[in-house]
Amino acid sequence: AGTTPGAPGVTVAPAPGFVAPLPGGTTPTTGGTGPAPEAGLPTPAETVEPAPSVARVGAIASDSDMCLDVNGGVPVDDNHVQVYDCNGTSAQRWTLATDGTLQAVGKCAEVTGDATVHITGCDDGDEAQWRAGEDDSLVNLATNKCLTDPANGHRPGAGVLVTECTGDDNQQ
Repeated sequence: AGTTPGAPGVTVAPAPGFVAPLPGGTTPTTGGTGPAPEAGLPTPAETVEPAPSVARVGAIASDSDMCLDVNGGVPVDDNHVQVYDCNGTSAQRWTLATDGTLQAVGKCAEVTGDATVHITGCDDGDEAQWRAGEDDSLVNLATNKCLTDPANGHRPGAGVLVTECTGDDNQQ
C-alpha cells in the first residue's frame, strides 16, 4: 500500500482489494476494521480514518471481480445496493466524498433498519456516513459495522449488508 500524494494519512489499497481504479480515474481508498474487537482493543469507529480530504472516485471491487453496484443502474430512492459483475457502468462508479457519504448515480448509500444498504437522497445522517478503516473495508458510522457481501462474491445481484467487522474477504 502507498500514500496518495496530497492526502496525508490516506493509504491506497493495492489491487486486488476492495477498491479498484477505473481506467483514467483515481484509485479510491478504503480501509477496514480487521477482526472483531476484543476487550481493551479499539472498536471499528475508533480505527477508521476521517472523511477523505479529497473525494475518492472509482469502482469498489472484490478479489472475485464483483463490484459494488446500484441495482439495475436505476437511481431511485430505496433501490438496493448489490454486488455484480464488474462492467464499468456509472452504477459501479462510487465516490467516497469529503462529507463522508458514499455516492453513485447521484444518490447516497444508506443503511436501513434491517441492515441492508439502499440508495437515497444524500443527507448528513450517520446512516449515510462511511469511513475507511483497516483491511480494505468500509465502516458505517450509524451502525459501527462493515459493508459486507453476504454471498462472498459467488452470486451477482446479492444485496449488501452491514455486519460486525471481522476482516473477512467478504468485507474487503
